[in-house]
Amino acid sequence: MKNRLIYLLPFLFLFFACTKERSAYPENVMEALINDEYWSGASSAEWQKYQDVLVIQGVRCLSDQTPCFDSEDLTIAIHGFIGQTGVYDIESPSYGLYRNWFGGDMTHFCGQTDSTSFTGQISLTVFDTLFKTVECTFHYKAKDEADRIYMINSGRFYSNQLAIFEQ
Repeated sequence: MKNRLIYLLPFLFLFFACTKERSAYPENVMEALINDEYWSGASSAEWQKYQDVLVIQGVRCLSDQTPCFDSEDLTIAIHGFIGQTGVYDIESPSYGLYRNWFGGDMTHFCGQTDSTSFTGQISLTVFDTLFKTVECTFHYKAKDEADRIYMINSGRFYSNQLAIFEQ
């Protein structure tokens, strides 16, 4: 019996040593500083392969109602995305948003990257279609209709529920 265990131990070691490293994030989350105030929301990611667009989004509910009709969201869309990790610029046609929704309607469009002076970057560190996992860091600057500037800094995103749409 001991001889069999000696032969089995190396295989067990290889099995556990070769498993894919998982994220330290406990759940789907998006975090950022918006004008130096902490913001956190539940995250989702979607890759529209037929349009080469990766959309990541974090939503924070502003009320205790279920379903949540009053919320804020951060959304980043990367156009020309081909399914690879790397650093992507957030400039036209890609964009970053910060919006408020009340009663299910967008009542205040808080900001969007809109020109070369309002850009940012997203650093995609994990993009795994097998495990449906996306991880990235990001920062960008956005402007609203009243020309107020929103600095979105120290952004972090994690989701293990990547939706992929192909045509």
